[in-house]
Amino acid sequence: SGGSGQRVRGERPPIRTVHTLASTNSTGKPVARQIKIGISDGVSTEVVEGLEEGELVVVGLISPEPPKTGAAAGQTSPLGGGARRF
Repeated sequence: SGGSGQRVRGERPPIRTVHTLASTNSTGKPVARQIKIGISDGVSTEVVEGLEEGELVVVGLISPEPPKTGAAAGQTSPLGGGARRF
């Protein structure tokens, strides 16, 4: 071990792209931003550079489901894989 400054194999670089919604953005569309991250526990991640406190970050997208049609409508598993066959 030591302070060589080299990344451990499999470790990702600390730069990420996030999408923000700025109050000054007249289009209302998300804007891509580069941020530098710090420590993470897999649920929460420290942002070291690239965002100001209070900025809105897009964390998901909700899109309407396509209409279900056919005999299998309503018979699919929520985990995917389609209808069960016996």
